[in-house]
Amino acid sequence: MALQMKEACEKCGRALGHGDEAYICSHECSFCGDCTADMSAVCPNCGGELLRRPRRGIGLRQAEADEDRQRHERQTRQDADQRFVVKT
Repeated sequence: MALQMKEACEKCGRALGHGDEAYICSHECSFCGDCTADMSAVCPNCGGELLRRPRRGIGLRQAEADEDRQRHERQTRQDADQRFVVKT
């Protein structure tokens, strides 16, 4: 199962991009580097250790972008099909 890769620090709300430095506990609580340092690398939610979140590789980011594009194209086709349904 892949990490959720949350997009914001749970303490200050700072944006956390997939390639940004971020820290997580075993429950995937996510924090920026500054907040992690302020909390002495201890999760305030569970008391667990905060460790550097792994970054996804370029290949995975491209695969995610391809999946998003394909999902959008499928939805667009479905929407178009529904608009042109002839009701009898």
